[in-house]
Amino acid sequence: MIRTTPSAVNLQPWKVKIVNDNNLKQELAPHIPSGQTQALTCSHMLILCANIDWESHIEKTIENMKKAYASEESLKYYQMVVNAMFTRAPNSDKRIIESQKNVFLAAASAVFGAKSLGIDSCIIQGFNVDAVSKTLKLKSNLIPTLIITLGYAVDSPSPKNRLPEEDIFF
Repeated sequence: MIRTTPSAVNLQPWKVKIVNDNNLKQELAPHIPSGQTQALTCSHMLILCANIDWESHIEKTIENMKKAYASEESLKYYQMVVNAMFTRAPNSDKRIIESQKNVFLAAASAVFGAKSLGIDSCIIQGFNVDAVSKTLKLKSNLIPTLIITLGYAVDSPSPKNRLPEEDIFF
């Protein structure tokens, strides 16, 4: 599901590390809130990283567009839209923000996709980004943004507590 997630200008500025090795989960657990339970008992962890290396993704997207016989007009339009995105996010701080916005879309796809297969999940924020990066030996262009734990619930889930519609929609 993550691969088909929509993203701004089809940039897909994310990379996902799949963790199913118990030793690696143990190394990561101290850096994750509730890590002693979630990280150690899940079947898999997805570490969703914002990728600020937009250039390589753009090059691949243009190559794929050409392989799909996109018109010259479509290629020019895509380049114009991409240039506008670079103007909005000229430095790495702004690229991180823009990339993380897209990571949240990929996370939603992952969670809903897992649930459609009967797999439970938990989205985790607030972890030690530097420690997770170091443990995973991530390149500097990858910023861990969210962690999703996957597996089957041991207990019956409690009912969801959500705001009423009138507090959300206007």
